[in-house]
Amino acid sequence: MGWHSWSAEATVHETAGVDLTVFVDVLFNLLFFFMLTAGMAQHMVLEVQLPQVKGRQVSPQSADPVVSLTQKGALRWGGKELSLNVLLEKLQTLPPADRQRIWLQADGRASHGDVARVMGKLQQISEHIFLVTTAQ
Repeated sequence: MGWHSWSAEATVHETAGVDLTVFVDVLFNLLFFFMLTAGMAQHMVLEVQLPQVKGRQVSPQSADPVVSLTQKGALRWGGKELSLNVLLEKLQTLPPADRQRIWLQADGRASHGDVARVMGKLQQISEHIFLVTTAQ
């Protein structure tokens, strides 16, 4: 048999574990790398070439109703603010010849959903809806 030393140093057990220092170093290096390179990435911009329209300019006639849609979605007709249902009722009381063409003058900052909703309802009354947007 072999000789064994039973000194005090041999009886101390070290706990086994994983050293996370290397993992944390690699993690911080990756984070630093992606933070630096993210700012250098070029963002792709898609340029859209809109067609040029050539045609005659159409403006409302005196009998054509002009409905205004504000930025906040409020409807005005004849200087009065009306709800959509009341507006539709009043437009339906007009003679068919006078509501053949309805003009919707929408604020350019109005939400697309409001404009689409109003145009959809106006199409139930008239064949031709003309949309005019303004910056105000």
